[in-house]
Amino acid sequence: MFYINKLPSIRKMKKNIQKLFGLTFLALVLIQCNSATEKVESTVKFSKNDPFQKTIVPSQNFELNANVDNVIEGENGTILIMPKGCFKNSKGEIVTEQIKVELSEALSVEEMLLSNLTTTSDGKLLETDGMIYINATANGEQLSINKENPIHIEIPTNKRKTGMMAYKGIRDENGNMNWIEPKELKKFLIPIDINLLDFYPKGFEAEVNNGMPFRNYKTATKNLIDSLYYSLSISNGSDLLNGLVATDYNEPYYNKNKEVIDGKYTDKSYELGDSADSTITEEVAEEAPAVCGIDPAIIKVIKGEKYQNTLIATREFETRLQIIFKTCRDDILEIYIKNLDKNLWELDSIAAITLGEHHQYEDFYDFYKQGLTNIKEANKYSELLQNYYEQQLQEVKTELESVNKKAIKELQKQ
Repeated sequence: MFYINKLPSIRKMKKNIQKLFGLTFLALVLIQCNSATEKVESTVKFSKNDPFQKTIVPSQNFELNANVDNVIEGENGTILIMPKGCFKNSKGEIVTEQIKVELSEALSVEEMLLSNLTTTSDGKLLETDGMIYINATANGEQLSINKENPIHIEIPTNKRKTGMMAYKGIRDENGNMNWIEPKELKKFLIPIDINLLDFYPKGFEAEVNNGMPFRNYKTATKNLIDSLYYSLSISNGSDLLNGLVATDYNEPYYNKNKEVIDGKYTDKSYELGDSADSTITEEVAEEAPAVCGIDPAIIKVIKGEKYQNTLIATREFETRLQIIFKTCRDDILEIYIKNLDKNLWELDSIAAITLGEHHQYEDFYDFYKQGLTNIKEANKYSELLQNYYEQQLQEVKTELESVNKKAIKELQKQ
């Protein structure tokens, strides 16, 4: 059974999971079944007389354990997330046996044409962004999807558009398609492990890697990168030089009176005289870069376990965070942190209005037009997390200030 996503135009697909379009079928079942005890009709990809059976997109087959959560990825990037208990048999019972899942992906114009996947609905022309066929069986028996615990489907697309619909596809014996029963898509955000997300400003991690080795580190570990970034919350490093004075000796490289005799610097080359550069520490302090806007302490707070399973732990927020870094404004970031119960499109709208004439306004207006909602049960912990955020932010800043003071004390002692 095929499904179609309605878009304003046919677009080229991208095999990029970060740009996947999530479809959650809450009311739509792949194998139609009106009651728990009604016999489920067999689902077939094509009939034996179908003239396109030799060119139709091939099937990919998977065998899964029904007693655990399963995630499979098609060759063209379609993701099927199948939680434990998502399939039922003809008796309406949750399936516990091994499950066979058949998947076909028609995500390019060529694949659609060779499969004769014409895009018409009762004679009306549709425009598509791709179609898939899914069928699940156990011990040769046709299965249906548990409406109380549905599967989740992600189809790769270039850009999400409003008005996208999911259609049920009916294929006759001659290979002709008709798309019926359009369903609105539930655009829930899908949280992932927050530790897999990139919450650094663009280029920061690369700069740390370029500066290796550093102290006892030969390579830039995650802990080192985190430590360096979070430390910028209360210092850009210039205060580490406070109180340091020039010594009696200087490297010959900085001494304008340096002299080489017999291939070696003379003793005077090391002396710090009037002509030597005696303002090294001051110059370094002046050149230390200032941190723009976004407080790293805020990032440290929201990168914690408390924000797992919130909109913060999504690819969509990760994308917005990179634009927020460019605004250099904590208040834009806090719009998202302090309103976890609201839809993402609402927060995008607030951000755009708050920015006004700011040059990043267009980015957030474009985000707003995507119409993204939130994760399921988004308001469950939102109030508790808001109180947690205020308290934890102060604790983090206090901790970072303590670490910085300790570092300054050690340097001054040395």
